[in-house]
Amino acid sequence: MRALPRHRLAGLAVLVTAGLAWLTACDDAVHHAPSTKMLIGVSNAGGTPSLEVRFCSGQRTQFIVLHDDTTPTALPTAARTQGDFSDDLWHITNQSDNRSSYTVQFGTVPAGWRDDRSGPIALSPDTEYSLRAHGGPMPSVRVTFTGSEVTALTDGQILTVGEDNVSETVMSSADFEAEAKRRC
Repeated sequence: MRALPRHRLAGLAVLVTAGLAWLTACDDAVHHAPSTKMLIGVSNAGGTPSLEVRFCSGQRTQFIVLHDDTTPTALPTAARTQGDFSDDLWHITNQSDNRSSYTVQFGTVPAGWRDDRSGPIALSPDTEYSLRAHGGPMPSVRVTFTGSEVTALTDGQILTVGEDNVSETVMSSADFEAEAKRRC
């Protein structure tokens, strides 16, 4: 077998590097694109932490999960696919609910949903949490926050993801609804 000349090896290395960079950028765009057809956030109306999720018409939420980000997920992927959600604080799966707009109190299970892991949730002030909603073929959207950030929210405020779907921002309920409509 004959070795490739140096200039061909260098050219091949450049092509492989460019291809990997393109795939990485593509993956990042899919998971963090502002064109995602849903918007999630956290509200604290009346002192009750709740999930706010808005999907475009015709879309539906498949599952919602709240996780404590200070402890790494101990469960391997195989355990999660077999229905072991014991390291999640709250995990519910949509069975028959076709609404596209939700306000769900943390720890509760709405009608039409399956309870994978629920119950009363007390947020610790300095603990970082992530709340994720997944909707079918679309990538999941996640918002991260601390317990103290949620308790600091006043009625009419929602902590949500920014336009980049990565950074968090606080906006009014009206602005949240307008942003959800803009994404559709």
